[in-house]
Amino acid sequence: LFVITAFALVLIAGRLLGVSEKLAYLLGSGTAICGGTAIAAVGPAIKAKPEEFTTAIAIIFLLNAIAVLLFPILGDFFNLSEREFGAWVALAIHDTASVVGAASMMGEEAIEVAATLKVTRTLWIIPLVIGSAWFFRNKSSGFGLPLFVVFFLFATILNTLINPSSEVSGILKLINEVCLLTGLFCIGTQINIEILKSISLKPILLAVSVWLVIIPTSFWVVSVI
Repeated sequence: LFVITAFALVLIAGRLLGVSEKLAYLLGSGTAICGGTAIAAVGPAIKAKPEEFTTAIAIIFLLNAIAVLLFPILGDFFNLSEREFGAWVALAIHDTASVVGAASMMGEEAIEVAATLKVTRTLWIIPLVIGSAWFFRNKSSGFGLPLFVVFFLFATILNTLINPSSEVSGILKLINEVCLLTGLFCIGTQINIEILKSISLKPILLAVSVWLVIIPTSFWVVSVI
């Protein structure tokens, strides 16, 4: 419910603010699911322009940087338990790395809760990319399923059937981290001061305004549950 509502909210607000459809779609993906990872996955599927891609990445990354510094302070101020704080950051912060980074300031239980809940958000990347590839497909070339989605599903099935040892899983996780960090580094090399200066006010206003709705809403959800 959180993912669908947040995504829809960005799209509706983006239309009201006059943000381009694909840029709003990228910001919605990053806000609702998994920050830069979701944007990187969805961007090729919807054939986003390079400037739309870098704008969305830059805005989400800046909000993540603010979140890592701000949320631990707010957690102490509101005297949240580790479990409550972990659930809150998992819902309110975009990127997984930033979620874990903020949770690590509170303790091991906060990290465990945050990482577990954040994974459930991240899993939405698969249906989102598949749906996006179909919705933004070239009608003449048919439906093009991104190849990494096929490999993801294959790896999931293979892991279930084989159940590899902890040593093998550790090696695969290390490879995954290296590849992910390399990808994010390459994305970062496309962002510079000039690009940040060229970002218009509307997409920034869109991302910040929706985030300012998500922060108190997710806090209320966590406190009630």
